Order: sequence, then C-alpha cells, then structure tokens
Amino acid sequence: MKNRRTLIILVVIALVAGTAAAQTAPPAQAQEKKVDTAKLYAEIAGSFVYSFGGQDLAVNFWVENGKLYGAPPGEEAEYAEIVLKDADKLLFTATPPNGQLYEIEFARGEDKKISKSILRTQGVEAQGVRIK
Repeated sequence: MKNRRTLIILVVIALVAGTAAAQTAPPAQAQEKKVDTAKLYAEIAGSFVYSFGGQDLAVNFWVENGKLYGAPPGEEAEYAEIVLKDADKLLFTATPPNGQLYEIEFARGEDKKISKSILRTQGVEAQGVRIK
C-alpha cells in the first residue's frame, strides 16, 4: 500500500514538473527563416565553369516557372532541376536524366554576389566560377 502511494506521488510530481517546464521552455521548433527563392534563383541564374583535373565543364543555370534548372551549353534537353536543400549554405542537389546525383554549393564573393560554386558527384569535387 505504501509503495503504491509513493508511486502515485512520484507520478503527480512528474506531471506537475513537466507542465511547469513546458510553460517556461522555448518552442520546440524555432521558426524557419523564410527564403525568397525567386530572388535566390535569379541571383544564381547564369553560367559557371567547373574545373577538375585539367578539364572544364560549363553549366548554364536558368529559372523557368519558378524553378531553377541547369545543363551544359547545348545539352539543355538533358536539363536537371536544381533543388534547394539548405538556403543558409546555398546548397542544392540535382539529378539529371542519367540518374547521377550532383550536389551544388554556391558561394558569395567579397561583393556579396554569387560568384563561386562547387560541384560534387561520386566523390569528385570541382571548383566553379561564374563566367556570366
């Protein structure tokens, strides 16, 4: 009988403590910062050249119907949607028709404009710069 009474008291204390903590604790999820994707995509749109092992790959990025796309010049029919994954890091992913996953990270230069990029796929990382 005494153990049951002790258990009930402990449960009541736990409930009261939990209610008090819930009232003083910050919200479980902080509000996410709203990203103006249209503005971000417009900043990215243009051409970048990626270099790796003495080889260069140009990629054109453009906005169409509110989405960002990319493809090498002349291969626009094989385009991929560039999907935002992390706005703070300017990190995107793309999967063109060949099924190969690409990770694309953009960076701002000293002038605060997006002028650099890194293209990653299958363990390869190519540095890129804006050419227009």
